[in-house]
Amino acid sequence: MPIRMSFCLPAPRILAHRLVAFMLLLLGQTAVAAETDDRLLTRVDAYRNDGRIDLVVGLTHGYRYVSHSLDASGNVLQVRLRLEQTANGDAGTVDGVGSLRWTQSDSVPLGQISSEMSGSLPSVILRFEAPVDVLSVSANPDDRTLSVAIAAATAPAAAALREGIFVINLGSTPIEAPLDPARATAGTQLYQTRSRIHEVLRYHQRLGFFASEETAREALAQLPGALADAWVSEVTDLERDAVLRGTQRVDLAQIVVRSEQTPSLPPASVERLTELMEDARVAAAGGDLTRAATIYERIAAYPVAPFRQNAGELLGVVREKAGQLALARAAYETYLKQYPDGAAAGRVRQRLNTLLAPNTPMMSARVEADRTHGAESAWDVFGSWYQFYRYDQFQVNQEKMLTTRSLLSSDLDTNARRRSDALDLRLRLTGGYEHDFLDSSESEFRASMAYVDLASRRQTHSARVGRQTRTSGGPLGRFDGAYYGYRLSEHTRVNLVGGAPVATTRDSIDTDRLFYGASIDFGPIAQSWNFNLYGISQSVESLVDRQSVGSELRYFSGNMSLFAVADYDVHFSEPNILYLIGSNTFGEATTLSLIADRRRSPLLSTSNALIGQMTATTIAELRQTYSDDEIKQLALDRSPISTSYTALLSQAIDQRFRISADVSRSTLDAMPASGGVEAFPESGPDTYYNLQLIGTELIANSDLGVFGVRYTDATTYTGVSGLLNYRYRSSADIDINPRLRVDRRNTRSDQTLWVYAPGLRTVWNTRRAWTLELELSAELSDQKFLETTDKTKLYFAYLGYRYDF
Repeated sequence: MPIRMSFCLPAPRILAHRLVAFMLLLLGQTAVAAETDDRLLTRVDAYRNDGRIDLVVGLTHGYRYVSHSLDASGNVLQVRLRLEQTANGDAGTVDGVGSLRWTQSDSVPLGQISSEMSGSLPSVILRFEAPVDVLSVSANPDDRTLSVAIAAATAPAAAALREGIFVINLGSTPIEAPLDPARATAGTQLYQTRSRIHEVLRYHQRLGFFASEETAREALAQLPGALADAWVSEVTDLERDAVLRGTQRVDLAQIVVRSEQTPSLPPASVERLTELMEDARVAAAGGDLTRAATIYERIAAYPVAPFRQNAGELLGVVREKAGQLALARAAYETYLKQYPDGAAAGRVRQRLNTLLAPNTPMMSARVEADRTHGAESAWDVFGSWYQFYRYDQFQVNQEKMLTTRSLLSSDLDTNARRRSDALDLRLRLTGGYEHDFLDSSESEFRASMAYVDLASRRQTHSARVGRQTRTSGGPLGRFDGAYYGYRLSEHTRVNLVGGAPVATTRDSIDTDRLFYGASIDFGPIAQSWNFNLYGISQSVESLVDRQSVGSELRYFSGNMSLFAVADYDVHFSEPNILYLIGSNTFGEATTLSLIADRRRSPLLSTSNALIGQMTATTIAELRQTYSDDEIKQLALDRSPISTSYTALLSQAIDQRFRISADVSRSTLDAMPASGGVEAFPESGPDTYYNLQLIGTELIANSDLGVFGVRYTDATTYTGVSGLLNYRYRSSADIDINPRLRVDRRNTRSDQTLWVYAPGLRTVWNTRRAWTLELELSAELSDQKFLETTDKTKLYFAYLGYRYDF
């Protein structure tokens, strides 16, 4: 039985007030829940920049980039990471699997992003719906986000309108009928579509594709046989592309796309967009021009031809009919800028010229009405609601099984947007509540994002106030505060930022730690170079906490990419971050990447002096015992230098298999005893060797198999690990993912540890907006020391759903 959910949104003004109230409620919590520590992924965002698409993946932990590899098909990218080292040099191990759904769009052909938390080298796997050209992969300076750059030209619509979008409809029936090959003519494609518009199911047999309506009508007249019911129509470029990729039966509900203008908009299918076009037409015909404009504006946000073009023109028409002349003029100008040679360019240009003509008395009255009322537009509200339940059990030898976790996590990620002819206003609220069934006192709120964003329509000015994140330009990660940016020229932008850093989403506003900073962005220069310069000053309880200057550099050209970050703390007179990654592809089969990373871990700040303190919890308490210079030295002592180098070679064997190998070597400097904190010895050098074989179409067309071997030579142990991972997506959009990991470790104290970690995960991406997820896994270990063997059993169960509205 299908799951259905219905709800009514309150009036726009009431909804806006409720959003702001909930935002303030979350920000005002003095204790909110801790970050979920067994899941890796938090979000994924996409941005189009000068011929490339930047995917920014949010992570729950601090990670270092190790390597990446693209399979031979060009559809599956695996990014290997390493957990941030702790003070004793142990990188730690965690297990768990998570995923985020990203429905394919013309601009970003990403189908799904998932994670594998296997030991100290977890992976992020991006599965694309079309082959992609990966320009670079890098971890951002905040260690909590990962950037993946792909060439924008790899999107499915790169060969725009290569075959036209006009078809001959041979018939329409309520049931599926067999295709008659005799109806196909030379140079055409015969196929069938399935769609349900306003609950009416229809199957259409179509013949395409033709560059114009006239060409299609000429072909219809020449078809053999009696086809009195045949007619010519226009279809979307997404439908056409699906057919040209070899699909003869197209379900329009399964062709889905995300907005390239607003990535946070929910995905929309061609079936849904067709329905929206009809709804807008009916609303306009009935005189509800505000509703029609809202629908057309939403449709125009999706990169689907011809819906975007038609909606762009009709948006101007209904604005003009409503007397909103400034908005109509903006819509017409946008259309002509995007489609100067479009089919409707003549009509649009004529309407625009009429609006720009000297005003008659009637026109003056309409302009005044528009000036008074026309800037008001409806709120567009969208987002996601999801709930997940986690249940863990633990047992040592034959002792009683203990339940270590019984937790329900409820999260809301909602966006509200309102646009006028001059401004773009957005509200975003991302937060949740975790209910602990074992100890209700541990149940807490979380506030990840809560901000108001205001920008001019041409992005000359932009501002954001509230809880937010920035991954470059000085602030590292999440903070409560304000940002302002001003575009000086096409290639130059200045930015100002200030506020209070946020360590975890359970924190409320911390007025004891404040920062301010400025940056300037340059690029693209010579079509390949982008860089910025920044400076930032941060205080903690009247002391300097951090004062840094730095720069970020990005280079993309052909098969070569380069990303570098340098951050220098002028207060401590010490480098904070020196990071460099370079990658080059030779031919189409071989990729070589080199990474060098030297940084303070954790990053330098006076607040680090509190690390390890047993009694002092604030800098003020520490100042009762130590001088400011001594506190500064304590902070240096608690911020050791971490250094790592990685080399990766990825080699395609054939169209189905790729092999990748990498070597990584890391060290963590010793920390001296000071301030009552014991010394920690130097860790490393730790060396990691990884070898993976990745294959596709092993058993079925939509599967992926990974076999990996890892050898570790670390300070405290040596170990070898084997991994088997298989993923299969059924025709019902159900992902089935069995996996097995086996580890063997020998410690320096002659202990031997075996770990067996089987797991099974299933995800059902329903045809509507629902995603259902179930995971069952275990970790069984045997630890032997002398004549003693300890057996440990860990069991994990994970069940949840997600609804996109």
